[in-house]
Amino acid sequence: MSQLTVTLKDFPDIDDRNKELAERKFMQSLEKSFPNAEALLAAFKIFQDASEGGDANLTGPELQQAQQFYKAFDKARQAGFQHLGGGEEAYFDVRLA
Repeated sequence: MSQLTVTLKDFPDIDDRNKELAERKFMQSLEKSFPNAEALLAAFKIFQDASEGGDANLTGPELQQAQQFYKAFDKARQAGFQHLGGGEEAYFDVRLA
């Protein structure tokens, strides 16, 4: 099980069932992009550091991990929104548990 939590934010008039389904699809897609929970967590932490301005200090492998997380996040976002449509302002908030 991942040490990350995901929450769908700012989606208007969504019921709990559809919100939970979107969050579950997002997380399942994200987890599929990595060989294990440790790799996912490591990539998330590096991506988070890079997005907060620490990308100048990344090594080549770390930069690749950050890019892998970004691509996996985008794929997961699409999976999460797939059955919902709309939600222009909506986003998935991913945090350490």
